[in-house]
Amino acid sequence: MKCQKPLYITFLELILNAENLPLLHHCKGGKDRTGFATIITLFALDVSIEEVEKDYMLTKECMEERNKRRMDEYRTYTDNAVVLEYLSALMQTKKTYFDAAIDEMLKLSGSVDKYLEEYLGLTSAKKNKIKTLFLEN
Repeated sequence: MKCQKPLYITFLELILNAENLPLLHHCKGGKDRTGFATIITLFALDVSIEEVEKDYMLTKECMEERNKRRMDEYRTYTDNAVVLEYLSALMQTKKTYFDAAIDEMLKLSGSVDKYLEEYLGLTSAKKNKIKTLFLEN
């Protein structure tokens, strides 16, 4: 998360500008950088950690068929169990990944809100603007 910090700050600045909305952000897997961008967006909207986790874990469900197809394709190139396990692990969405991200936020700043403010520059005013742009009354 640290090395991507400038990119997440830029992402938040993008969603703070109404002229950029709607904004599509995506990748092939959705669990790593894009997943974290979604996590911080949901936290900016004051979504509970439990709901954010559920949203993150939907990636596992949504990508199940794709991951199975990819593994079948990889098996046509190799039968090396170590390589196949490595490739499978790269595609997996695991609760431990989500937990590690939250643990790092807490380790760095003590709370998710403080992490957003101290590390990503998401002040209360910016959070309120995101809420105004994204939420209905």
